[in-house]
Amino acid sequence: MKIWPKFNESGDLPPGIYQATLLDVIEHFGKGGFKRVIVAERLQRIYLLAK
Repeated sequence: MKIWPKFNESGDLPPGIYQATLLDVIEHFGKGGFKRVIVAERLQRIYLLAK
């Protein structure tokens, strides 16, 4: 499981480049609401097409 840095006051990750697996990203950012789930599914499709 990826440990993410703390988000800033705006709710964003601090500037930088972060290494993470697709699964790490989906598990952390792809939950909590309908839109997040839909975007996570799209990201998975894009990843599979690019792969």
